Amino acid sequence: MKTAVTSDHALVEFGRERCRGAAVAGESCRSVRTEPRDSSGPSLVWRVHPARDRVGAACFAAAVVTAMAWLSAAMMQSVWWGALAVVVLFVALRRFFLPSQFRIDAEGITARNSLSRQRYHWSQIFRFSCDRRGGYLSTRSRSSVLDIFRGMHLLFGEDRETVVAQIRERLNSEAGR
Repeated sequence: MKTAVTSDHALVEFGRERCRGAAVAGESCRSVRTEPRDSSGPSLVWRVHPARDRVGAACFAAAVVTAMAWLSAAMMQSVWWGALAVVVLFVALRRFFLPSQFRIDAEGITARNSLSRQRYHWSQIFRFSCDRRGGYLSTRSRSSVLDIFRGMHLLFGEDRETVVAQIRERLNSEAGR
């Protein structure tokens, strides 16, 4: 999925869904979504679904969940233990199996999936690190074992450069205040 910020609208998102005959910047698209610009500046919104994007890994994960469910049911001699294993593993892997949506705006960043919503204001974020698939925004200035409880893990999707540039720009402007 490609995401771009334009001068006329805060967001133009090119996705996999069917487009209603719209074309932006001379490029054909399958889906376009725009949000009107507000006084605080443009927003950047993107959606990531790792299981759909990485079908081989999704098949492997589903096979592992199935094997663990079967193993649990066989060892405990109850189908209910197998069902419990499926539920626990699915909840643990929900960010992989279910889509997540991220939003960057002037006030902060929001991560939303089907089971949770997380929001941080730019003033709360002290550290940003990233790799090729995702990044981590930390509310702590130094790395710690508590980082997994005190921050936000991001998935960039296909437009990594735009997302990283927006985050760095927002953090730099917040540091300048």
